[in-house]
Amino acid sequence: LVLILTLALTPPLTRTPTLKPKVADASLTKPSADDAFSTTSAGIKGIIRQQERLRNAEKRVVNAAFSDLDSLIAKAKDVVQVIERFSQEKGAAAGADHEKLSAIVQSLGVSSPVTRELAGGAFHAELAREMADVLGPLVERLGSVLTLPDVYCLVNRARGTELCSPEDILKAAKLMGGLGLEFALREFDSGLLALQHTSHRDEQLRDRVTVMAEELHALGQGLRAMVVARELRCSVTLAAQYLELAEQAGRLARDEGPEGLQFYPNLFPAFVAARELDDEIQP
Repeated sequence: LVLILTLALTPPLTRTPTLKPKVADASLTKPSADDAFSTTSAGIKGIIRQQERLRNAEKRVVNAAFSDLDSLIAKAKDVVQVIERFSQEKGAAAGADHEKLSAIVQSLGVSSPVTRELAGGAFHAELAREMADVLGPLVERLGSVLTLPDVYCLVNRARGTELCSPEDILKAAKLMGGLGLEFALREFDSGLLALQHTSHRDEQLRDRVTVMAEELHALGQGLRAMVVARELRCSVTLAAQYLELAEQAGRLARDEGPEGLQFYPNLFPAFVAARELDDEIQP
């Protein structure tokens, strides 16, 4: 009974322990001499001192974590350099192993990305060359035309922590054609900006889109941008540009209705030619 009365009469500030957050650092949970009750640890000042100790311990944890991250990044760069050197020693060897090795190098990104501090006034020209190196191996998988937003994501993913701004990517893209690289900046009629590989041919693209439209037309369906994007493995925005290119060439005709925008093979030239032939035959 005496114990119960003593606890009831004790001020809450002196008898209620302060909850400590669970932090990885042992100094946050390890008891110390300061944790024992004293007049200096009681009251508002005691709470302030305890919070200050927790903040210092958390600061040590954060500093240690970022130190480990820097070490990891440095080691990752060394690993990339080793893999690249091994790949060069392999030469032009073919086979599944070489393809897997190339995929690993691409996924690890650029080992030493160009920076303003190192390149100086030639930063955008060097960035353009770096972009060509990053995007070149991706043409077979992603297509010969890449929109600038896609380029921005792919290049910065490869650069890791050395990120580039959209303005830097655009300025570098404008220089690629003049530097004789395998990519050049292209602006579509809609204003869409993209990087186009030297292997790209609009005529081949129009032929593929026209064949897709004819196959769907035989099934009583129209061709949508979503279907083109899936077949050509490109973005829907870029697929819409391809359809407009085929339409401008007279290969396709659009149909805008309640079901949305669809494209069909352009049969009007054949219809007009048949009418003209009938008019010549008739006296």
